[in-house]
Amino acid sequence: MDEPGSDKTEFDSERSHEPPEEMPADISEAATLTSAGATEEMVAQVVEEPGADAFTAVKQTARDVEARKLRGTAKVVKKDELNAVIDAMLQDRMLVVENEKAGAFADRDAAETKANSAENRSSELEEALARLQNELEQRVASFQERVTKLEAIIKQDEYKSKIMDLEYELHAVREAVAGLRLGFEFFNIVEDIDFGGALQELESLTGLMAQKEARAGGGPAFGYMRDRLQFIIASIKEDKRLFDSLKAALESGKGSVSVAFDLAHISWRCRGMLDETAIITRALELIN
Repeated sequence: MDEPGSDKTEFDSERSHEPPEEMPADISEAATLTSAGATEEMVAQVVEEPGADAFTAVKQTARDVEARKLRGTAKVVKKDELNAVIDAMLQDRMLVVENEKAGAFADRDAAETKANSAENRSSELEEALARLQNELEQRVASFQERVTKLEAIIKQDEYKSKIMDLEYELHAVREAVAGLRLGFEFFNIVEDIDFGGALQELESLTGLMAQKEARAGGGPAFGYMRDRLQFIIASIKEDKRLFDSLKAALESGKGSVSVAFDLAHISWRCRGMLDETAIITRALELIN
């Protein structure tokens, strides 16, 4: 008994030796045209109008159509690429624009900040200027007050200068009086001094006063004292009794050089008019 499937194998082998069934020409051509990209209308045209020329023409047409499709696809691809490039460029440009816009805003903010700062600075400068003006006005007022005080001080200084001149002259007078007192005391101490020595000492004292007057630049006090000293010298020269009277006045301890000057001055002015002895006696009475 044969194994199952042996008949089928023999059948198949028998079929494999048979020549393949040929496809109809119209079906083969339609398949070729369809594979070439022909449309159903083109295939129908070839089937209706058999012939090599018609087949070739339709096939070429189909290829042209397919080529156009491919070119269209390429154009679409290129268009897409171009759009992508354009989009990228637009994105870059938009980014640049955004950056420029942000920079513009930043510049605007900086300009506003600067303007505000300048305004604040202007306000600060105005305030500083006002403070400076106020300070200057205060300084001017203070300076004017000081000028007024200085003017008053200058006027006081003028008076002070005059007072100082008077004080200096008074000092000179006191110095001259002290010198005369020393001279008279010198006469009293030296018992054996003679009349001529006393005159010589007084005359040297007059020269000393002249030197002091020259160093001090002169002044009424020096002239007055010099004149009075000359009076007493002249009086002593004319009357020795005056010298004795002056000496006695100083020796009494109650007399003074000023009284002696006054006595000499009176004696000088009144000589020849009154009794000098009576005048001297009266002066001594006043001293005692």
